[in-house]
Amino acid sequence: MAIAKRELLLALINSLDRSEKRFFTNHYQRRGKDEDDKYYRLFQHLAAGRDLADPELRRDLGITDTGKMANLQRHLYSLLLESLRRQHRRHDPVIQVQEDLDYAHLLYDRGLYLEALVLLKRAKQRARALHLDLHHILILEFEKMIESRHITRSEEKRMTELTAESRQRQAIQEMTTRLSNLQLTLQRYFIEKGHVRGLVEAQRFHQMFYHNFTGPSFGRSTFRERIGRCRALFWYHYCTTQLDEAAIHARAWMEEFVSEETLRMRDVSLYLKGMDRCLMLAFFRENEQEHQEFYENLLAFTNSLPASRQSRNILRQNKFLHLRSRLNQLLLDDSRQMTLVEKKEFPDEIKELRGVDRHKKQVLYYKLAALFAMDGDYSSALDQLSPVLDDRQPLRRDTVVYSRLLFLLCHFQLGNRELVGYGINNLARYIGRINYSSSYPRHILTLLRSLQRGVNAGEALHVLEQETVALAEDPCEHRDLRYLPVKKLRRAIHAITDRETP
Repeated sequence: MAIAKRELLLALINSLDRSEKRFFTNHYQRRGKDEDDKYYRLFQHLAAGRDLADPELRRDLGITDTGKMANLQRHLYSLLLESLRRQHRRHDPVIQVQEDLDYAHLLYDRGLYLEALVLLKRAKQRARALHLDLHHILILEFEKMIESRHITRSEEKRMTELTAESRQRQAIQEMTTRLSNLQLTLQRYFIEKGHVRGLVEAQRFHQMFYHNFTGPSFGRSTFRERIGRCRALFWYHYCTTQLDEAAIHARAWMEEFVSEETLRMRDVSLYLKGMDRCLMLAFFRENEQEHQEFYENLLAFTNSLPASRQSRNILRQNKFLHLRSRLNQLLLDDSRQMTLVEKKEFPDEIKELRGVDRHKKQVLYYKLAALFAMDGDYSSALDQLSPVLDDRQPLRRDTVVYSRLLFLLCHFQLGNRELVGYGINNLARYIGRINYSSSYPRHILTLLRSLQRGVNAGEALHVLEQETVALAEDPCEHRDLRYLPVKKLRRAIHAITDRETP
């Protein structure tokens, strides 16, 4: 394996938990080979957090040549992966299917092609049950090769069955590939451009989608085809801001897994992603009850999840999803404020998130800042906005725009009027320079200018409320209106209602 970069080896070792380190130690201590001792000593050195550049390490290993050291790192990386495969194969049927396929190749190379066919039959049954379409095709191609090259004394219809099954799997794989390609195309569109805006753009988007979309026939479709269809339709309706329709397909995505318990346990990550979409849409549609129901379902599922199914990725995904859901539930419930415990725990929980995209963490910081501002703790709100405003390469401009608006609001509350006056003009120029699509931030800037001039807060908020009535009718404005809704602004600036402008 061509792995020589020290960062890759260190990242793998740092990702191991105690049981995995113990398994690696026990497994390779049993080998009892002198050359393995060097790998184990290198592993111990790095697992203890020490540096590869430590001169004592080379003396301990008896290595002076840089090339030999790189080879040692490369081989240790392979040994660690082998150890992980051995440890987790009992809980991962995909590894078992792949092993059966590998073992069949070994048997065939030794002339034991009948025995190879027995292994392939077992692997195919597992692949079909788990909807592992790519593995299924590989197994079929291997079976076809053996049948075409050797006299296996199979039944006469064996060749016909293999050909028909191969054609069927080919069609299924073509459909799932087309749907996954379309879903990625829609996802990339949203990341780069956001929601579809304007009639002309909507028509082009509609044509692009239906030129590539072909829904599978539900009478004959497989699980992966149905999931692919739900995901593609979710992204289509979400990009076009048809949130009710998007919610229908997100729920259908989840329900497909509910009816397939084995597959839900096999692909927990994809099920949680569907749950994530349902929670997100409940939040954007301001459906507090639905959001609470989905969150309770999430808690029930994760609490019942066996430890063997909780991989590192799932644990990280689960932690992020729980944290965001709790913040969103607080934002939806106007009758609740953060408790003292939550005010202390939330910042630490966001900071401790690992393996989560930078943008997602910034959205969490923004949500927490909004909650602090609504509770009147403006200094703490500013602390949570710092990671967002300090990022010089933000992925999404909307998060930056509303973070800067909240930043100005908090400083206004704290009496920093000169800073706010400068910040309003600076942000207005920034919004114009990036040609920000929504007009809602400009209305909030108008509100801040009114407050700066000494206009009564209640009157200024009433004007903003009237201006946003028309915006609420535009589906493309829904996302922006959820960043800083008027009722949240009213709650955040309640302390200045009777304040005199100095």
